[in-house]
Amino acid sequence: MTSSRRYSSRDTRGHPYRMSDSKSDSKSEPKSQTDLFIEAAIQCADDVKEAIEAAGKIKGYADWSDQEKITHLTKDTACNMFYVRFPLIARYMICLGIFSRNAFKRFLQKYCEVTAKGKKADGAKSPEERIIMLQARYVQYLWEEKQWERKQTFTHSQARTVYSDALRMLRQETDEFKANYDKIKEHLAEAKKKADSERAKELLTRLTRNEQTLGDESLRRLYDALKAGVDHKEM
Repeated sequence: MTSSRRYSSRDTRGHPYRMSDSKSDSKSEPKSQTDLFIEAAIQCADDVKEAIEAAGKIKGYADWSDQEKITHLTKDTACNMFYVRFPLIARYMICLGIFSRNAFKRFLQKYCEVTAKGKKADGAKSPEERIIMLQARYVQYLWEEKQWERKQTFTHSQARTVYSDALRMLRQETDEFKANYDKIKEHLAEAKKKADSERAKELLTRLTRNEQTLGDESLRRLYDALKAGVDHKEM
């Protein structure tokens, strides 16, 4: 049965996921490892946000390509660590200028929950699939935060639709990346094979002309190239 429950941001009760940052809460009981992880991740995100703001003051930065911005910012160790750990969140921050601390908190909580429950926590068929599903959740949380920010109501069904659409697009992007990666890998393998063949032909030609003697390394390369299918008779 589809839920029609609506959320509104007209008061604090309208935001069911709003988390308190009050100091009194932190003093009431010791923080768990999960809490410490979430705090550290959010602090790192804040540092990345500051780095982006600082980069924005560089003349011409707005005209840089997405990859140029990423390359510049990930020279910083903290930014690079964040980008490696949370690539989708980082790209949204760097390339689109989109970030929500509360959406990120919810994402981290979901991440910790799924990690703690193990392989069957969310029905994912592989670790890669689990990452994609978590990234789709972040997109959903961003959308929900935007609705609350605009004081607009929405239903669980609408939020699930956003999640499903994000999941479909992320899966498609992943499949396309895999396909391109495999093609590039095959191309590089062919190029290497051709290069090895040409190198072997050149070495053997120079040997027959007494232009070069082979050292140990050259002999090894020649042997490897010949093993790969180079035909001496064709030279």
